[in-house]
Amino acid sequence: MWSVTWAKKEDSQHILEVQTKAFSKNQEHYTETLPPLQENITDVEREIEAEEIGVLVATQSEKVIGSVRFRSDTDYCTVYYLAVDPAYSKLSVGRSLMKRVEEEVSNKGHNKIILEVGLLDSPAIEFYIRLGYRPFELVVDHANGMDQVRFKKTL
Repeated sequence: MWSVTWAKKEDSQHILEVQTKAFSKNQEHYTETLPPLQENITDVEREIEAEEIGVLVATQSEKVIGSVRFRSDTDYCTVYYLAVDPAYSKLSVGRSLMKRVEEEVSNKGHNKIILEVGLLDSPAIEFYIRLGYRPFELVVDHANGMDQVRFKKTL
């Protein structure tokens, strides 16, 4: 069984590896490189250390198998870069990470979460709908074709 904990700086390389595995399949749909695949270890370390950003990891036997990030904005929280190692994708790791995010967001006094999903990423769209998130906006990217569906959930 895995556990969900706060990421530590030494998790950075493992977070990048999980992101690469998780987002590589999605990359096939786009000509531009997806933002999670553009990151380097310094980017991840900076976010782990940032006060306004939360970075959670799911670990099993000390191995990072998933991660997620969230940032508090004025009246809501933004979730981004949810990534689960494909070898663990059908085991509710993503669900566990999102449940913990929702708990943390609620504890910080926020009651709304917003996130974006690539329009061509139907498994992620279905995943968030199953978790109770609802689409409310289409963000069209005419330049790069990286259209996004914005979701929200009131806690």
